[in-house]
Amino acid sequence: MIPSPILPSPLVPYAASHVLTFSAEGTCTTLWTDKLPLAELGTMRMRRASWIDFNEHTQGWEVRFDPHAADFVFSDPSREACLAWEHEKLNQS
Repeated sequence: MIPSPILPSPLVPYAASHVLTFSAEGTCTTLWTDKLPLAELGTMRMRRASWIDFNEHTQGWEVRFDPHAADFVFSDPSREACLAWEHEKLNQS
């Protein structure tokens, strides 16, 4: 059996750019990525930026910044679209 090639998703552009923000004290704030060796910057502290969960009723993915919030901030049938939206939104801050 010949394995099928893995084709890049058209929604992957969010992985092409990444924003690192440094405070005057030297603290770096960024979204996690495995594409950068972030641990080389020093001791890390992680905080979850959002929750992307599947809604079985609507059959779509929903993004929340508070896991207990009733309302979502973005939704889409595609989880990749939600990840791309999250990346764009959080890199604006």
